[in-house]
Parts: sequence; structure tokens; C-alpha cells
Amino acid sequence: MSERNAFGPYTGVRLDETDALFSPTRGPEGLEPLSGAPGFSAQAAQLSLELARTAYQMDFAPWHRAGWTDFSLLVNGALYTGERLNGGKGLTGDLARNALQALTQLRLAMPDSFGQYAELRKEGARNAEACKAVVMLRPDREGFLVAVGFMGTGRHIDDWAANLRMTLKDGLHEGFLQLAEEFFAQRTQIEFPTAASALGRERLTLQDILSSLRGGEKIFRIWSAGHSQGAAIMQVVFDRLLSFGVPADRLCGWGFASPTVADAAYPGARRRYPITHLMNADDTVPRIGASLHLGACYLFAPNRADQVLFYGDRLENPAFPETLALLRSLSGTEDALLCLIAVLSILNEQPLETLQHALNGLEPRLTPDWLRSLTEEKTLPLIGYMAGRMTDRYHDVTGRAAPDERRYALILGRHRNLIERYGFLLWLRAVKNAGTLPHKLCRDEERALTAPYQYMTTEGFARLRRLPQTASSPLPLSFAEHRRCRRFAPAPSPRLSEQRKFRRYPSDHAIKRPSVSSNITEMPSPAPTAVRRRLPATRLTRRVALRRIASSFRRRPK
Repeated sequence: MSERNAFGPYTGVRLDETDALFSPTRGPEGLEPLSGAPGFSAQAAQLSLELARTAYQMDFAPWHRAGWTDFSLLVNGALYTGERLNGGKGLTGDLARNALQALTQLRLAMPDSFGQYAELRKEGARNAEACKAVVMLRPDREGFLVAVGFMGTGRHIDDWAANLRMTLKDGLHEGFLQLAEEFFAQRTQIEFPTAASALGRERLTLQDILSSLRGGEKIFRIWSAGHSQGAAIMQVVFDRLLSFGVPADRLCGWGFASPTVADAAYPGARRRYPITHLMNADDTVPRIGASLHLGACYLFAPNRADQVLFYGDRLENPAFPETLALLRSLSGTEDALLCLIAVLSILNEQPLETLQHALNGLEPRLTPDWLRSLTEEKTLPLIGYMAGRMTDRYHDVTGRAAPDERRYALILGRHRNLIERYGFLLWLRAVKNAGTLPHKLCRDEERALTAPYQYMTTEGFARLRRLPQTASSPLPLSFAEHRRCRRFAPAPSPRLSEQRKFRRYPSDHAIKRPSVSSNITEMPSPAPTAVRRRLPATRLTRRVALRRIASSFRRRPK
């Protein structure tokens, strides 16, 4: 095996040198790992990033050349494992090639996006979302190292269904919990034929390995990594492994851009999870989901030079920096949902021709397939339906029938201010880029932009800072500290044309209009006693609120 074949394609790390994952190494000042947690080092982060990326591409060739064997693929309920995948010609065999082709076809299938999303409305239509993972094994100095990479949210519309199921079940995010349980249910079927032969066993499954670890044997260790949704699934899987009795010192997990997965009152959150999370301060995703991350969190705060590398000519869009600042000011899941509802409300107000032209003008590589495949007849109905779903999710998360009127008015007003100053198209591009570019895991081979999370593991590792997180402070304090605990000020009210009314949510009389101001910079939020909100005379029921939302999203003639 040549030296070149042993290197990862994105970070240059050797894929056959994995001792750093469990070594008691010490990182830069302030980056000491938790007691009992795996070693914290740039090499471990780079290896984990390569594993997380492999879960998207499912390209096993570099790992195979580095000595990894016993590959398994879990793709939308179909499991490819054992001798069927690894026997004969190995990774060049017909079965592996057909599995990868099936995955590619799955991502490109069903161009009727509205039809796909409508199917999710049906009761029990949850099979559309399914866990996607890769599993492999390699001999190491203590026995065998099992690697599990979880794929994040894909470009297909069905991949988003689990993210939006934000209700809590047993203290955990219900959508991520379902995907984790789907993987855990495959533990008796995932096979390791090479390891079984080396150990003189007829058959070796993941369940056998977990039972061995539970019984105190030391010949197996488990390493896992994931990005975005994949990192969230990995957290819940590790929670189940610890509950199953697997010792924490035999586990190592790395998450990139992970959403939160647990409630602040979740009893298991007090464990010391052998998981390390890396987060970009410009990325909104790590602040949404539930309340807590399971594991230790480290924040990277990009400076202006970093942003030039990450975002390139997008910074030339004058609306982009302010939109990025707006998204960074969102403090959690509730704010993120209000922001989504505000964006959908603005999209629904646009003439159909303007909206379709804007959607077609978005960059294809960063735009989900389901959004680019919309037809004119289905654009507005889908936007209205999505707004209703976001309202449902808001109710599930907060327990309130209607959104916080003051907070919603502030977010909506700030978006409207950007549109008034820069135009609808520049604003829409800024919203899309500010939501996607800070979240990228690896560099795009066809573009010159640097991916933030890849940069953290190769160039910016020494600048990571540990975030305190406790049950009494469920949200990562990193973001509050990075913003010096400041919130955005009310945006100036837009000048309205006589032809169009200012749309308010959920009703005109229930929202206090933000005061006119020429200052849109961040300001300290008022003390709780100073906040006065104008509430309706009678409390809105959930049904009434949803009816008003539906009426505001009625289709208008061209």
C-alpha cells in the first residue's frame, strides 16, 4: 500500500493511524477534554471529518486501501452487509456498485416535490425518512475498531421530515430518536465477516460486539462521526449504547454542526458523554432542535479573513452580512421557527412571476432539489403548506397556539427592512447563502470556497473554545458569549405602498408594531419587567390561529 493511498481526500490525515482517537492527548490551552472522554486532537478531528463525509458519498475506496474491511451500508431501510457486500471482488463487486447507484437514483427520483411533501401529511407517513449510515472495521493495537458514520440531511425533501418533528419523546428530539432507533434495531443484522474469521467465530454482528463490551471485554472499540442530522443521530445512538451498558471509555464520537437533541430536564444529560462537537458561530443549526447537546461543545468564531475564505464573492451582496448577523442573533429553536415563518410569509406576498424567477435564479448546487423542481402551479400552495407546518412545529415546541407577537414582529420587521433597502432578489439570495454556507462540512471540488468545518480541523483547530453547558443553562453559552449577550434592535418599519398591506401574524390587532428607528444594529434586550406586549382581549386557540394563517396564505391571482 502506497503512502498516498493511506491519506484522507479532504484533510490529508492518514486513515490507517487511529490511535489519536482514544489517546489521552491535550489540545491547546482551554481545550482539555472531559474526564473519561476520548483524546482531543486535530488528528482525531480530521479523521472524524473524513468519516462524516464518507457517510454522504459512501465512497469506501480510500478506507479500503488503508486497511479497513467489513463495510456495511444502511440506506433508507435497506441494509447491505456481510459477505454479500464484502465477498468476491469486494468493493468493486456488482452489489456494492448497485447499492451506490440505488442511492444516487433515490436522491434524484420523484421530481414532483409537492406530491412528495403532500404524502408526508398522511397519518403514519413516516417511512419516507430513514437513517443512512456506513459501518466498517479495522484491526488496531487493542483488537478491532468499529467505525460508524451517519449521513446528515440530504437534498431530498423527505430528508427534512425528521428535523421538523421537534416534539420531545422521553426527553429527546422525536425525529432524531426515531432515526437512531432505526439504526439500533439493525444491530443484530450488521455483520463483520473478516473479524469473525480472525476470532474463529462463524458469525459476528454488531449486537455481539455490544454484548462483548457490556461484559467487560476489551477487544472492541466504537468510533462514530456525523454532520448536522447525522451528528444528532450519533448523540442519541451513544445515549442508547451507554444505557445498554457499553463503557464510555470504549466509545469515541465527533459531531459537526449538530442540532440540539435533549431537553434540559433529560436525566441522561448529566452523563459524561464521550462526544466532541465542533460548531461554527455563523451556523444557525447548532442552536436549534431541542435544548441540549450530549457531549462537550467547542466554538469557532470566524473573523473577517475567515469569512472571505468561507463565503467568497457572496460578501459582495450588501444584504449578506446583515442577513448573517440576523441569523446569528437567533437564540434558539423558537426564534428559528419565527424566522422561517417570517420568510415564508414574505415569499407568499410576492407576485408569482417574481417568486418563480427568484427561485430559478438561486445557485443550483446550494439549493435543495425539491425547491428547484417546483412548478408555477405548486409554488404558492407549497409555501402556504410549509408555513402551516412551521406553525404546528412552533406549537409543539412552545406549547403556545400563537407565536410571540413582539418577537415575531421584530424578526419580520428586520427582514422587511433588508428587502426595502436591497431588493427582494438580493435578500432571498442572502437568506439562502447565510443559511447554507456556514453549515458546509467539506470543500466543494468545483468551487474555490473553503468549508468552515473542514477549515476548523486543519487550520483553525487551535482557535476552538470550549462552551460551558449545564442543565440549568440548556442553550450553549458560547453563542451568548460570542454576541456579548446582545439581541437585535427593532428594525425600521418599511414604507408601504398603497397597493399592498403590511401582513401581520397571526392577526392585525394582535401585534404591536415596532417603533421607527434608523438604527438596526444589535442592542441589549430590555429587562423583563420593561417588556410590555399588547395582547388580544381573548386568548387565541390553536384552531383559530391556524385558520387565520391559512387565510393569509390564500392564493392570489397573477
